[in-house]
Amino acid sequence: MWQDKPYDKSSDIWSLGAVLYEMVVLSPPFTAKDMKGLYNRVIKGVYPPIPKTYTNDLATMIGSLLKVDPKKRPSAEQILHMPVFIAKYNEHMRSSGVFGEENKELIGTIKVPKNLSLLTERLPASQYEQPQTEERPSK
Repeated sequence: MWQDKPYDKSSDIWSLGAVLYEMVVLSPPFTAKDMKGLYNRVIKGVYPPIPKTYTNDLATMIGSLLKVDPKKRPSAEQILHMPVFIAKYNEHMRSSGVFGEENKELIGTIKVPKNLSLLTERLPASQYEQPQTEERPSK
């Protein structure tokens, strides 16, 4: 946004990095006394490192999400394959039994219409540009 470039999925990845950073450090990654200072920090990607009490894998993950160049940020799928994510996911699944017997009642409260088009009609429209599709010749 600071560079007046179109918003896309890599913008969401950067935002995820900012939120994760703030959850870990308990303050935003980019702070300054004025908007010009904030602009300079965001454009340069300058922020304090996360505390050493956290793993290097987490610091690396957050750093990759906050890359200034959107092309260098990971995709959502790449994030799911990062060591820190895999380790936490596996730990959570082992300890919580998320899909175990104790949660069947909760899962049963989720109602999805048989005709999924009814669901998509109620959801907000995507704000992303739709990929161009080839036009097929008519018969």
